[in-house]
Amino acid sequence: MFSQFYGIPSRVAKRRIEEYLEIFGLKEDGNTKVSKLSTGMRQKMNIIRGIISDPEVLFLDEPTLGLDVQIARTVRSFIKSWMREKPGRTILLTTHYLHEAEELCDRIAIINNGRIVALDTPKGLKERMKNKVFYSVEVRTDSYDKLKEDIPFIYNVSINPLPDGKFELKFQMDNEEKISDLFLILKNRNILVSSFRKREPTLEDVFFEIVGDKDEEVHS
Repeated sequence: MFSQFYGIPSRVAKRRIEEYLEIFGLKEDGNTKVSKLSTGMRQKMNIIRGIISDPEVLFLDEPTLGLDVQIARTVRSFIKSWMREKPGRTILLTTHYLHEAEELCDRIAIINNGRIVALDTPKGLKERMKNKVFYSVEVRTDSYDKLKEDIPFIYNVSINPLPDGKFELKFQMDNEEKISDLFLILKNRNILVSSFRKREPTLEDVFFEIVGDKDEEVHS
């Protein structure tokens, strides 16, 4: 139906539909009503609907929102391959996932309160942080409640779950002499440290530096 809206010849539309259904693993569900599809399937079907006309500019609004890890990876992989095979095309992607923006985008705009507060390549954005020091600690704990409050000398903190009950604590700290205090606090909370390292800045660090802990919106 959507291919007819765009005036695509039926033979061309049929070939494209079959190709994209195969790529997204939807070949067996091609004739299934949309209401019967899972959230992930509907999301992939929406992308197929968007690219069926082979547009010069493609708008993708949160294409992996609510998808499981495997399906999200499939979607990102397709976006990258579609861009490689379609030189001169442009994708405008809206996402709240900073790692996704870094993986997919040539240029990134960070928007806060409806205003663009930063616009550059991923590398250019991270170079803003080249004179700052960042740390990463992998810990094993049943609970990280109030962990930020218990360590007052660290800031721009993010806590990310890892496999096997571990968590990665990312942060900045101005005084390296406080490292021993950090380990003492973790020990007193019976938190086992698996690794500790200085690390390169990420887009998440750039975001925290620019807009703090507010909800982010990232466009590319």
